[in-house]
Formats: sequence, C-alpha cells, structure tokens
Amino acid sequence: MVSWYVSMPWIIVAVHGSQAMEQIVVSVVVVSVTPPDLW
Repeated sequence: MVSWYVSMPWIIVAVHGSQAMEQIVVSVVVVSVTPPDLW
C-alpha cells in the first residue's frame, strides 16, 4: 500500500506533465500527515 502512495505521484507526472506538480505536493503532504492505520 505504501508503495502505491510513493509511485502514484510520479505516474501523475508522467501522464499530465509539470502542471500536476501542485497536486503532487498536496498529495505528498496529505500522505505525510495521514497516520498509517488510516491507509
């Protein structure tokens, strides 16, 4: 499950390009502040 959260932002980059960077930053922050038991 963790690997999915790690790889997903890069998949988004590959598909959508650099304009998705803001979404990636938000996603990383959300994942970082989410306790593992909620995954």
